[in-house]
Amino acid sequence: MIKHSLDHLCVVYQDEAILAINKPAGLLCHPVGHYQGDTLLARVQYYFGKDARLVHRLDQGTSGIMIIARNMLVAQILYEQFSSRKIQKEYIALVYGRFPYEEGMVNLPLASEKSQESMIKIKMKGDPHGLPSLTTYKLIKRSDSYSLLKLHPETGRKHQIRIHLASLGYPVLNEPLYQHEGLPFLWEYYFSRKSPWQTPIKGLGLHACQIDLQHPFSKDGLSFRAKPPEDWANFLDQAWD
Repeated sequence: MIKHSLDHLCVVYQDEAILAINKPAGLLCHPVGHYQGDTLLARVQYYFGKDARLVHRLDQGTSGIMIIARNMLVAQILYEQFSSRKIQKEYIALVYGRFPYEEGMVNLPLASEKSQESMIKIKMKGDPHGLPSLTTYKLIKRSDSYSLLKLHPETGRKHQIRIHLASLGYPVLNEPLYQHEGLPFLWEYYFSRKSPWQTPIKGLGLHACQIDLQHPFSKDGLSFRAKPPEDWANFLDQAWD
């Protein structure tokens, strides 16, 4: 059994009903396949008890704010808020290149795509017959090499923001799935110089910075924010236009 301590959790808020956690990049939300090791769920349940439930997820490489239900009743209430779109989320993203748009919306339906290596559906793809998927975006700042965006997913599909940004030609930093196949990995081999896709950021250039919801019992409006990882600092502090 993996031992944890509260140092393994960045708790933004807690009460008798919910927890707000700033998930680090690189940590799985819950066990996947044969992997039963360290996960956000394991850490939360170790410290706060086995009744704690995840009511949404972030990709392993994505950092940011997550809401945890302290028991099944709270989880059911929060599931309803998610399904009725009463919970709003805001992300920031670092993307490759000089993003040309000030603001806009990506309307690209998404469907699951089976991996060629296994039957597990790990990727998504644009599909006119897929599930409706909408993401609004706004440029915060940009340089010739990178751009910083603010995004609001109007729907909650798997990998939605990542594939929507890639569909515009501007994948998030360290994107492993949705970009020109092989290019970031073969660049140094063919051109004998450092790849522009290499960054000091450990995870994806995607961070869930804010979540707004209604408290499951008091019905008060709540808003929680989470700072991006420390390794974003060099990008956020550099000179921009």
